[in-house]
Amino acid sequence: MRANEFITEDLVGKPLEAHTAVSPGVVFTMDGGVDLYRAALLMAGLPNQADNIDPYSFVTNKPFIVTYTEEERKMVKDAFTKLKIPFKEIAPQGSKEPEQINTVSPFKSFGGY
Repeated sequence: MRANEFITEDLVGKPLEAHTAVSPGVVFTMDGGVDLYRAALLMAGLPNQADNIDPYSFVTNKPFIVTYTEEERKMVKDAFTKLKIPFKEIAPQGSKEPEQINTVSPFKSFGGY
């Protein structure tokens, strides 16, 4: 008898019946904690102070993916689609150096001794 004949695993994680019996109303997020923290901050301010919350703030420690080519962008979009993750681009592709790069030195020139 082979192990795969008697060991079965679900591809989708499911809570144990014992967990759901003693923990009614559990809410779940795939995030590593930042979403939960920000939701807790929002809940603390409800109902009066919920207008100034930025759900996509750059000051969080959320991971992000940078795509340099259209092929990479398509790979990320396809992976997100397959995993049912919302695909939202924050900045368009391509980069442009600011005008000051390589034209203005941050250091004072040496005038000699």
